[in-house]
Amino acid sequence: MEEKNKVTKKEVTITIIALLILIVSVFGISYSIWSQTIMGTKENSINTGYISFSYNESDTNVIAIDNAIPMSDDNGKKLTGNKNTFDFTVSAKFAGATSINYEIYATPIEKTLDTNFVKVYLTDQNDIPVSGFDGVVPTYEELRDSNENGEKSLYKSSITTSGNAEKFRLRVWIKSDYNYSEESKKFSFKVNVKGMA
Repeated sequence: MEEKNKVTKKEVTITIIALLILIVSVFGISYSIWSQTIMGTKENSINTGYISFSYNESDTNVIAIDNAIPMSDDNGKKLTGNKNTFDFTVSAKFAGATSINYEIYATPIEKTLDTNFVKVYLTDQNDIPVSGFDGVVPTYEELRDSNENGEKSLYKSSITTSGNAEKFRLRVWIKSDYNYSEESKKFSFKVNVKGMA
């Protein structure tokens, strides 16, 4: 019986020591977390905002070429009217950030016309070409690939003042050296804008 009491005393002692270690560990960790929370000096902030995309003179953001006649770049740059131009606006509202970056990109829908013959010309609504369109007018195929799969980047920029809007005009035509045939040729793509970090 005396041996049984020794075993029990030994078990009780070990249990008490284990409980004390557990209490000290929990208290130490809790104090450390509390101390870090109270003493932290780094300011945390959240940047929020959104990009808005709107278009005029159209019910959709789809650009289509359907049996168009080939033309020179000089004539293509002068196209006017809602069947020949696509006007749209990019605007942004944000708080907690100094600017919002954005990309205007094109997603192909229907391609029975070789995109090496589709000319793409982006300007502001005063007909001043934006960066990348101020030299030789590129074909759709020559546009840079967007980060999105299968899409082409038309333009990247940023809006630095919340509430500002940038207005664009897009013209698309068939290159003058295209060998025109009676066969129906179509090409259409969707224009969109996405905000980027």
